[in-house]
Amino acid sequence: MKKEFMMAVAALTLAATACKQGECPECYIPPTIKQPPQVETRDRCSVEFTFSLFRPQPPEEGTDETDTTLNPGTRAVNETELAEVHFYLFGPENVYRRVTPFSTVPLQLELPVGKYALYAVANKGGIGRETTELELYDLVFDRSELTDRLVMSCREDIVVSKELRSKDVALAHSAVKIQYIISNIVYMPVRVESVQLCNLPDKGYAFDDGLQLPGDIFNDAEPKLFVDTPLIVSGTFYMPENLSGNVSAITSPYERHNDSAPPTATYLHIRTRHMSQPMDYYVYLGGNQTDDFNVRRGMSYRYSISVRGREHSDMRVSVRTEPITRPLI
Repeated sequence: MKKEFMMAVAALTLAATACKQGECPECYIPPTIKQPPQVETRDRCSVEFTFSLFRPQPPEEGTDETDTTLNPGTRAVNETELAEVHFYLFGPENVYRRVTPFSTVPLQLELPVGKYALYAVANKGGIGRETTELELYDLVFDRSELTDRLVMSCREDIVVSKELRSKDVALAHSAVKIQYIISNIVYMPVRVESVQLCNLPDKGYAFDDGLQLPGDIFNDAEPKLFVDTPLIVSGTFYMPENLSGNVSAITSPYERHNDSAPPTATYLHIRTRHMSQPMDYYVYLGGNQTDDFNVRRGMSYRYSISVRGREHSDMRVSVRTEPITRPLI
């Protein structure tokens, strides 16, 4: 009996030893195997992108706002040319393409489905593949860049899906166009000697955010001289947007003068001679003829100005008492 008990104890001891060594199939725990991280897979869609010039609708008949599209003029500036387009997408997959020279061949891209922020800039140097979305949002252009062609831009949010087969990117002008024609209707002619656009922002945002560039510097353009002092003169200027605001107290065109206008408002300075008397005329620009002093991007402002001599109650006219003895510069 004692022998049998000892054998049973030995059997139990062996069984316990075998379980410790992991040879018991009922107690065996396999080692943990690390699984690779789950990678989200997105469907991809083919989207065809084309580029065009945005053309806003002209204002209704009789409205003050001159928000017609920029049209090709007689100057050397090409208002419709898309010489180089920088195209960006920020979303599930970031994309950059430089389309140059511009052609009618669409840009075909295979993209993961999802939401994207689309940016496109035309005729603007200094940007490229490494440009971030924040840098594009704050991108500015200089007035000196508005010489041969105009800066254009487009910013919008899009959703890439199987329903989106094609997308037209409509680029809008980032600059403002100012056109003027000056004549007179008096018996004693007023002859124009020079026209100068004053209080121009040196820089402007490439993309529209409805804000004036903070800390912007304002300067005057070079005056356009008329040596033969014609009776009718005309011209064109290009400038960055100037959002100088509204002055609700102004209710008449006669009140749009230096004492009432915002200090940064843009205006035309017209130097004339009425018979032997030199006179200056000041025409403040804006969305209407009273309280609005904003000149907005993508707009063409056309001013037909009649010079009628001197009205003592009109503060837009200044008489110069000193005769002009040298060319205007």
